[in-house]
Amino acid sequence: MKKRLVASLAAAMVLGVAGSAFAAANPFVDVPANNWAYTSVKMLAKAGIVDGYSDGTFKGDKTITRYEMAQIVAKAMVNEAKANAEQKAEIEKLKAEYTDELTKLGVRMDTLESKMGNIKFGADARIRYRENFGLAGTSAGGASVGSFQERVRFTATAAIDDNWTFNGRFGEQNTNFRGGSWATTGQDGSNTGAFMFDKMEFAWKNQNLFGTIGRSYYFLGQGAIMDAGCFDGAAFGAATGKLTTRVSYGDMSQMAKYYGSYIPAAVGTNTTNANTNGYPNQKAVIAEMKYAVSPTLNFTADYLKSENLATYAYKQSAFGVNDTFMNGGVNFQGEYVHNAAAANGVQPNAWYGQVTVNPVNVAKPGSFDYGLNYYSLGANSIDANLTTLNIMNNTTGFKGYGVFTDYVFAKNAKLNIWYQHGTPYDKNSAGFSNYSNAYGGVATFAF
Repeated sequence: MKKRLVASLAAAMVLGVAGSAFAAANPFVDVPANNWAYTSVKMLAKAGIVDGYSDGTFKGDKTITRYEMAQIVAKAMVNEAKANAEQKAEIEKLKAEYTDELTKLGVRMDTLESKMGNIKFGADARIRYRENFGLAGTSAGGASVGSFQERVRFTATAAIDDNWTFNGRFGEQNTNFRGGSWATTGQDGSNTGAFMFDKMEFAWKNQNLFGTIGRSYYFLGQGAIMDAGCFDGAAFGAATGKLTTRVSYGDMSQMAKYYGSYIPAAVGTNTTNANTNGYPNQKAVIAEMKYAVSPTLNFTADYLKSENLATYAYKQSAFGVNDTFMNGGVNFQGEYVHNAAAANGVQPNAWYGQVTVNPVNVAKPGSFDYGLNYYSLGANSIDANLTTLNIMNNTTGFKGYGVFTDYVFAKNAKLNIWYQHGTPYDKNSAGFSNYSNAYGGVATFAF
């Protein structure tokens, strides 16, 4: 009788502490040490997809509860975009196994977020040095210009409801330069950019349809045409299976003001005016298409047309590819651009290709990569202010190769060092044989 009473009291105490946890599936029961989930999580931890415990380790020799395992799986789901195809498959298996626990965890997280508000903040910073970045230094004796820049940006994202989200980003950049300035050639100086929002948009999504209105950031295709914010307009798109399309219309007037090193006074020329005015009332139409053959291989096609070709002569078509292969060990990306509005049809074409070996994971300190690129950029093919390519001249174009390396020296902190050697696109029309060597380094931080 006494034994039965003790057992009943023990059971009551356990039920009182655990509450609803002891339902059909007990989330606090240990996951057996030989369970396949440990192997999956070890693989994801090694790849930097999950951190495991709060001290940044995953103790694979220690058994944990299903609830603890679900917390780790939730972290993997947050970083799923960083995973390759094999890692995504493991995450899907883990999600299926721990669905009940994830549901409980999700309810608790939603409750916490509702108390804290639905605005998420982030920030990034960059310190950059570039030598001869505008290609003013040449074998004909032009002066090489160097610049040292500091930039900081802050981001804010807020879910308005199930379909609408607000995305904002603001920041400021300071530039110190040597060997020339925007105002007076041959003088050292500095330029502090205006404090500005480069993104301030309302984004809408309903099943496979999506759109934005406001100020947006655009990375077109593989970046040759545009990698810049401050595009004021509206966009509408659709994602159907492997195909994603989007059409946009807006004003580019503020893009050069925030991103440019030079302001083109006319097609194929650069000026030394202070970078304060941006492009004068430039409206543009943009069309994008991306076809994802697999999670690691995609093809892109993009189109940009200025409404005022007399003052901004760009009517560009671009076709690109991005492929990661050899189990994520090698990445190739490249793009071809043709500008049908190039003045007198002079140097309207551009293309580039780049190979990266062992692409870094910024969540994994100590990882590094290295690579090689080649650029062939006609003077009137792409806008030097807006392209993602780290070197361009809208007067004489650029042809040449480059090497680079990236090193993750701390979590979410990366150092990039690069070197470019090249010649003008057409030596005969340029009047000189080659540019002075261009090189630089940039440290980026995300927090």
